[in-house]
Amino acid sequence: MVVKKVSEKYKFLGKSNVGLEHGSVYDCIGIIDEEFQRGFLQIVDESGEAYIYSPKAFDCSSSKLLISTSKTLPSKPALRKLNC
Repeated sequence: MVVKKVSEKYKFLGKSNVGLEHGSVYDCIGIIDEEFQRGFLQIVDESGEAYIYSPKAFDCSSSKLLISTSKTLPSKPALRKLNC
């Protein structure tokens, strides 16, 4: 699998399920660059494992920076603008 490594944050907008909670922000560690999954996100979900998710379920139209008061998050987490 061809993956472009990234270190970004995305807000999940889909319906809550076992791995993701609606409105929560998750680490994106890669963007898939293969024919059938191009643009899909490699997200570290609630289990702590990385899985592939459609960008349609995440806030990928915003160019706003996520502001965090937590010291455990990187200092410049951002929502990356994608063509969803």
